[in-house]
Amino acid sequence: MEELTNKNYDEIIKNAPNLIIKFEADWCGPCRIISPILEDLSKEYRNEVKIVRCNVDENPELCEKYKIKSIPSVFFIKKGEVFDTKIGAGNKQSFVKKIELLLL
Repeated sequence: MEELTNKNYDEIIKNAPNLIIKFEADWCGPCRIISPILEDLSKEYRNEVKIVRCNVDENPELCEKYKIKSIPSVFFIKKGEVFDTKIGAGNKQSFVKKIELLLL
Protein backbone atom coordinates (compact mmCIF):
# COMPACT_ATOMS: atom_id res chain seq x y z
CA MET A 1 0.00 0.00 0.00
CA GLU A 2 1.19 3.45 -0.85
CA GLU A 3 1.88 5.96 1.89
CA LEU A 4 -0.35 9.08 1.90
CA THR A 5 1.41 12.18 3.20
CA ASN A 6 0.76 15.88 3.45
CA LYS A 7 3.02 16.31 0.40
CA ASN A 8 1.36 13.82 -1.99
CA TYR A 9 -2.24 14.24 -0.80
CA ASP A 10 -3.46 16.52 -3.61
CA GLU A 11 -1.96 14.32 -6.32
CA ILE A 12 -3.44 11.10 -4.91
CA ILE A 13 -6.91 12.63 -4.39
CA LYS A 14 -6.89 14.04 -7.92
CA ASN A 15 -5.78 10.77 -9.57
CA ALA A 16 -7.93 8.26 -7.67
CA PRO A 17 -11.69 8.53 -8.25
CA ASN A 18 -12.23 5.71 -5.72
CA LEU A 19 -9.88 5.96 -2.77
CA ILE A 20 -9.61 4.33 0.64
CA ILE A 21 -7.45 5.98 3.29
CA LYS A 22 -6.47 4.06 6.41
CA PHE A 23 -5.31 6.36 9.20
CA GLU A 24 -2.95 4.37 11.39
CA ALA A 25 0.08 4.38 13.68
CA ASP A 26 2.93 1.91 14.13
CA TRP A 27 2.03 1.44 17.81
CA CYS A 28 -1.67 0.67 17.14
CA GLY A 29 -2.62 -3.01 17.54
CA PRO A 30 -5.97 -2.86 15.70
CA CYS A 31 -4.22 -1.00 12.85
CA ARG A 32 -1.80 -3.92 12.47
CA ILE A 33 -4.71 -6.38 12.51
CA ILE A 34 -6.44 -4.82 9.50
CA SER A 35 -3.27 -4.07 7.51
CA PRO A 36 -3.09 -7.53 5.84
CA ILE A 37 -6.81 -7.34 5.01
CA LEU A 38 -6.41 -4.00 3.27
CA GLU A 39 -3.21 -5.18 1.55
CA ASP A 40 -5.16 -8.11 0.08
CA LEU A 41 -8.04 -5.87 -0.95
CA SER A 42 -5.66 -3.40 -2.59
CA LYS A 43 -4.54 -6.24 -4.87
CA GLU A 44 -8.03 -7.64 -5.46
CA TYR A 45 -9.50 -4.23 -6.35
CA ARG A 46 -6.36 -2.65 -7.84
CA ASN A 47 -8.15 -1.65 -11.05
CA GLU A 48 -11.11 -0.08 -9.25
CA VAL A 49 -9.93 1.36 -5.92
CA LYS A 50 -6.68 2.82 -4.64
CA ILE A 51 -5.99 1.97 -0.99
CA VAL A 52 -3.41 4.05 0.88
CA ARG A 53 -2.27 4.39 4.46
CA CYS A 54 -1.57 7.56 6.42
CA ASN A 55 0.56 7.60 9.55
CA VAL A 56 -1.19 9.87 12.04
CA ASP A 57 2.02 10.70 13.90
CA GLU A 58 3.73 11.92 10.74
CA ASN A 59 0.80 13.73 9.09
CA PRO A 60 -1.04 15.83 11.68
CA GLU A 61 -2.49 18.19 9.03
CA LEU A 62 -4.35 15.31 7.35
CA CYS A 63 -5.58 14.09 10.73
CA GLU A 64 -6.98 17.53 11.39
CA LYS A 65 -8.54 17.72 7.91
CA TYR A 66 -10.37 14.41 8.45
CA LYS A 67 -11.01 15.04 12.17
CA ILE A 68 -9.35 11.80 13.26
CA LYS A 69 -10.25 10.99 16.87
CA SER A 70 -9.34 7.29 16.99
CA ILE A 71 -7.45 4.78 14.90
CA PRO A 72 -7.70 2.86 12.80
CA SER A 73 -10.04 5.15 10.89
CA VAL A 74 -10.77 4.11 7.32
CA PHE A 75 -12.26 6.63 4.90
CA PHE A 76 -13.94 5.59 1.66
CA ILE A 77 -13.69 8.46 -0.82
CA LYS A 78 -15.55 8.78 -4.11
CA LYS A 79 -14.58 11.57 -6.51
CA GLY A 80 -12.80 13.48 -3.74
CA GLU A 81 -15.70 13.36 -1.26
CA VAL A 82 -16.02 11.16 1.83
CA PHE A 83 -18.56 8.47 0.95
CA ASP A 84 -18.33 6.32 4.11
CA THR A 85 -16.11 5.60 7.11
CA LYS A 86 -15.19 2.67 9.32
CA ILE A 87 -13.70 3.23 12.76
CA GLY A 88 -11.82 0.37 14.40
CA ALA A 89 -10.90 -3.09 13.22
CA GLY A 90 -13.14 -5.36 11.20
CA ASN A 91 -13.09 -8.50 9.13
CA LYS A 92 -12.48 -8.68 5.41
CA GLN A 93 -16.16 -9.00 4.57
CA SER A 94 -17.00 -5.75 6.37
CA PHE A 95 -14.50 -3.91 4.15
CA VAL A 96 -15.66 -5.70 1.00
CA LYS A 97 -19.25 -4.56 1.66
CA LYS A 98 -18.15 -0.94 1.91
CA ILE A 99 -15.96 -1.20 -1.20
CA GLU A 100 -18.82 -2.70 -3.19
CA LEU A 101 -21.07 0.21 -2.17
CA LEU A 102 -18.32 2.67 -3.10
CA LEU A 103 -18.14 1.17 -6.58
CA LEU A 104 -21.86 1.44 -7.32
